[in-house]
Amino acid sequence: MASREELAEGQLVVVTDQQNRDHQGEIVTVGRTLVTIKYGPYRRRTGKFRIGSQRYNGEIYGCGLTFRTMDQAVLDSRRAAALATIKAHDFMPRLHTMDQVPLGKLEAVAAVLENWPPEQEVQRGG
Repeated sequence: MASREELAEGQLVVVTDQQNRDHQGEIVTVGRTLVTIKYGPYRRRTGKFRIGSQRYNGEIYGCGLTFRTMDQAVLDSRRAAALATIKAHDFMPRLHTMDQVPLGKLEAVAAVLENWPPEQEVQRGG
């Protein structure tokens, strides 16, 4: 979650819509509890978002729009890449607990699995 001190006018952010599509946006104003962001193609859309929850605060409250700072977006992409590597090696102990695992540990497991030798076919004597 971003705090008011971390946000500044002109700062680039990522706005995610209901279909999980990311749009680049720019902070226009930062208030006490709300931040105004221009986003979408050519930044034609403007929306107010709550700073605490990073959710849209317009007339259709809870329509699924959220924003993230660029730093948060980078961390999310690193987490997604590590999880993709772990899933590719069929090493998923519990999917619902993966959000609670720190990013460093996920990346460490992914690095080990990337360097793991492929399974060798066992020859049976006969």
